[in-house]
Amino acid sequence: MTESIVLFDLDDTLIRRRDAFQQWAAEFSDEHQVPLEWLLKTDPGYSSRRADFFELVKSTFGVRPSVPELHAQYRRRMPELVEPDPNLAPTTSSTRSPKRTASCGKEL
Repeated sequence: MTESIVLFDLDDTLIRRRDAFQQWAAEFSDEHQVPLEWLLKTDPGYSSRRADFFELVKSTFGVRPSVPELHAQYRRRMPELVEPDPNLAPTTSSTRSPKRTASCGKEL
């Protein structure tokens, strides 16, 4: 029998959300012509309110996809970008499944 565990990262000590967000923001900026600096500056104020963040992006820059679709794309991509802290990787490597999932106290 295989046991599963769940890790909750409430303070960005297990994963580097900021690094993942910067990579996501660069991709999003290129795809939708939204200024990267604006995304990075705006993110902290909306870290637990992603739907509101995408509503603001859409209303400010006229991005085409709907807010739910933007949010869904974000939620699909962020776990692919999240990497554990390299100092913790040996400890947590045995807990990772082949399909990567990530979550934290804030929405990714």
